[in-house]
Amino acid sequence: MTDSIEYQFTKQGNPLWRRAVGTSVIVYEARDITRTASQGTHAVIRMAELHDSEVTPLLRYKLNLEDAPKLKWAAGQAHSRMNGAKALYHVPVIENDLLLFTDGLWDAFVGSTRSSDWVMGDAEPSAPHWAVPGLILEGSTGIHFGDAKSGKSTIDRVLAQSLQYGVTRFFPTLDQANVVWVNAEEPPVEHSRQFGNINQALGLDRIQPVYTVDARGMNAQDAAARIRAAVEKHEAQHVFVDSLSRLAQGANLNENATATMLIDSLAGLPTSVTWIGHTGQENRHRLAGSKHFTNAARLMVRVQGRISTYGVSPELKRGLRIQMTEANGAAPVAPSFWTIDYHRDFGLKTIARSSEEEWPVLHCEARYESRGTERTCGRRTWDGVIPHMGVRCDRHRDEEEETFA
Repeated sequence: MTDSIEYQFTKQGNPLWRRAVGTSVIVYEARDITRTASQGTHAVIRMAELHDSEVTPLLRYKLNLEDAPKLKWAAGQAHSRMNGAKALYHVPVIENDLLLFTDGLWDAFVGSTRSSDWVMGDAEPSAPHWAVPGLILEGSTGIHFGDAKSGKSTIDRVLAQSLQYGVTRFFPTLDQANVVWVNAEEPPVEHSRQFGNINQALGLDRIQPVYTVDARGMNAQDAAARIRAAVEKHEAQHVFVDSLSRLAQGANLNENATATMLIDSLAGLPTSVTWIGHTGQENRHRLAGSKHFTNAARLMVRVQGRISTYGVSPELKRGLRIQMTEANGAAPVAPSFWTIDYHRDFGLKTIARSSEEEWPVLHCEARYESRGTERTCGRRTWDGVIPHMGVRCDRHRDEEEETFA
């Protein structure tokens, strides 16, 4: 046996050690390592046995690394689940290995080249790499925001499945990449139904799965551990979070501390992270909440949706305008336009790229009286088409919505 540990590190910077026991390999890994003066060092310790091409999970438990009785208990738990190594790898030896592994864990974690090292400047001028032009910057945090029912989740579901299955129908330069979808919004049945419609619209089999983290009812810090584990297990390059407000768990989005907490909860992932957010009640042109959201995100994308101005059932045909509003260091990308058709009962039927000619800027048709003369507003608007009201700018839409309420 050994009296020292030679740490390795995962892609996410998690300390790792392997112990050969007979024909098996026992893998020790530490995740979510934290240290405070009052509570000491804590980490999620994972163990697994690799034997004859089979993986047997042995332990996954958050431990106080200075709690010797708990480490002894963990050794017993791991031994009870062993397969090929059980007869050779006795509990006292496992306990000793656990103590050795955890003893230098903090120093290894903070002293590894993952946490600090010389980083060379870029030798040649280069532009930020778009995973999807105007929508996702490789390895960066982005926020897609818009009014309720504007189509934010719809377009991000299209992006997620296009990336996961390498569908280049709408994005010819797209490279296939694994995706994790964080569902904090929908019950499982609705989640499946929505993605079934998206799959069909993309030309995929309706039952093609989406790798999902169920985060309903969880706050950002608790969900982050699940998300990090899913990213590593699925070897994901992109994460979509639906939505920002749900993971806030009622915290005030206008507070800078809330914005910092939410964005930082996933800031260490080696992936792009696309949050879905909402516009404010009093300002439909910006993300609701603290300015710190915009400061922390490298990319801001506004999604607008409006109903068709023609047809027997105009609410069943909708247009989307998707526009990059801010991108740190990236060149501007022209807005994209989309047309979505809905079935009255089953929801989304088709989605297609469109043009500004099909979904042009409109002018407010509201009539008002000024100095004894009736006038037409005429202000420019894009998403101001409302059933039974015609075209209304923000000012007159708000006035008429209050009247109808």
